[in-house]
Amino acid sequence: MNAPFANQQFDVQNGTLRLFAFFHLNLAFSSVEEEQRDEVIACCYWPLLRLAEKYGPIGIEASGYTLEEIAERDPFWIDGLKGSIASGRVEFIGSGYTQMIGPLVPARVTEANLSIGNAVYKRLLNVAPSIALVNEQAYSGGLVGLYLDAGYRALLMDWDNPSSHHQWPGEARYNAQRAVGTDGRAIGLLWTNTVAFQKLQRFAHNDIALDDYLDYVRTQRGAAARALCIYASDAEIFDFRPGRYKTEEKNNGGEWTKLEQAFQRLAQEPSCELVLPSQLLTYMPKKQQPLRLETPDCPIPVKKQRKYNLSRWAVTGRDDLAINAACERIYHGIAAMGGGPEAWKELCYLWSSDFRTHITDKRWSEFCQRLRTALVRWSPPEPPAMPGPRGAEIAARHLNIVTPAVRARLDRRRGLALDSIQFDGHDAPLAGTLP
Repeated sequence: MNAPFANQQFDVQNGTLRLFAFFHLNLAFSSVEEEQRDEVIACCYWPLLRLAEKYGPIGIEASGYTLEEIAERDPFWIDGLKGSIASGRVEFIGSGYTQMIGPLVPARVTEANLSIGNAVYKRLLNVAPSIALVNEQAYSGGLVGLYLDAGYRALLMDWDNPSSHHQWPGEARYNAQRAVGTDGRAIGLLWTNTVAFQKLQRFAHNDIALDDYLDYVRTQRGAAARALCIYASDAEIFDFRPGRYKTEEKNNGGEWTKLEQAFQRLAQEPSCELVLPSQLLTYMPKKQQPLRLETPDCPIPVKKQRKYNLSRWAVTGRDDLAINAACERIYHGIAAMGGGPEAWKELCYLWSSDFRTHITDKRWSEFCQRLRTALVRWSPPEPPAMPGPRGAEIAARHLNIVTPAVRARLDRRRGLALDSIQFDGHDAPLAGTLP
């Protein structure tokens, strides 16, 4: 259970609103073709670095796979990110090698995903991130220990879904807390805010005016010091459209310029302060309460709208049930046969969430080929076929089964109801129909 909040009247300090933001980078985004990735880097990722240099600090989160793709296509961007991290304009946030749904995979796979991701972060950026974004913000208590063991000291998680199932004071959303895992250990917790990041998106997309956006931010100030996550979503939605959906808004450009305007004005706001996410872990430590995010009616909270749940990545998409089952078979094969790091890395790629939503036809075809290749290599051998019946051939109505220990007769017209059964050592059936 959650411990009660010791004092729901939070101490008045200076009323400062500490703002933090992070942008989620994902070149494996399901609606983006591989040949569009260079365009994403140019139109989205470079402007993000310029935003950080001009008006940071901000956070940037990316999977190891995304960083490898960027390094292959534009190594100068990686150099730019390293420079921004070194100067303190950017804090890098981890998530693992791929965007994998932790509650849907074996713990050992999550361990591998975090470990491989950390190795990529070290190799390409020479950093060991201390904060992780829970992938798709699909949280379960069992993940806490895995992130702690991987070296993380805090998680980023959505406030709305967990809080709707708890009687937490509303003020708790404005301060770092601690998430308690199933093993009793706790990890730092920073809240993201769906309404806040959607407000910034709407401003960048010309749906609301800058003054309206700033008015919203001002309403989040209180008598006591508070923290607010003003952005916690995709970088690829600004000045880029995949062109896949007819319902997409037209890309008129200038959206990163509008983001610069917003961050510039926020930096000038009285009693507002832009900070790095990790700085919030040191503010008001006495207010950080140990919380269990899960409840019996919401065992796995997820992001944003309540319509999001595990079924989105478990049984929807093109053929999620089949590909998840295939990944499970590959996992058991790798574990049984002692697969090396490359095998685990490939499994993490195959278990990525992006193949389980609106994947494009071309990428789906390529994914299925890689999945089949891994299945051939790692699937455990098929169990030997059951021996055929040794009794009389199947009659029109009855099925006779004979083993050294039992003889049974099943009625095919009645759903294989037991017509008779006789165990070894008995002269007559133990049960059966009347003659």
